[in-house]
Amino acid sequence: MERAVVGSTFREDLYYRLNVFTITIPSLRERRADIPALAEYFLVKYATEHRRKISRISSGALDLLSQHTFPGNVRELSNVIERAVVVCDGFVIQEHHLPESIRVAVRERPAEKQTLAEAVARLERNMIEDALRNARGNAARAARALGTTERIVRYKAGKHGIDSTRFRG
Repeated sequence: MERAVVGSTFREDLYYRLNVFTITIPSLRERRADIPALAEYFLVKYATEHRRKISRISSGALDLLSQHTFPGNVRELSNVIERAVVVCDGFVIQEHHLPESIRVAVRERPAEKQTLAEAVARLERNMIEDALRNARGNAARAARALGTTERIVRYKAGKHGIDSTRFRG
């Protein structure tokens, strides 16, 4: 609107009457931490709308979404999740349910240099989150699924800052 006032295509006096409180919202690529929560919101919305029993998005798919630049902003994320809900053939949205354009764009970006320890920690975190999500936050069931003990799952979840209570319900 400010450009319209400067370009004389919008009345300046009307602009100042309407512009009582300005809210600036950064683009989605500047708020990458919001992507998982928004993706989950859109998943619930579109699963309900399309009458699909899809319970979650895999960690791998969330990683792909978090690495994408989203030039179309939140609307693009919404469309991507709706498409994934429509093509999903199971209860979990996987990487292959995401559009090829996102998978290719993320693959073609220069990879971050990671140490072996960082790569192992990332894999460990993803596996623990997936197991806890599938077990609805039950550490004992997650441990059985991972072939380890409940004590180790709880220890590693704490080490990675994973709160198992967020997977309940």
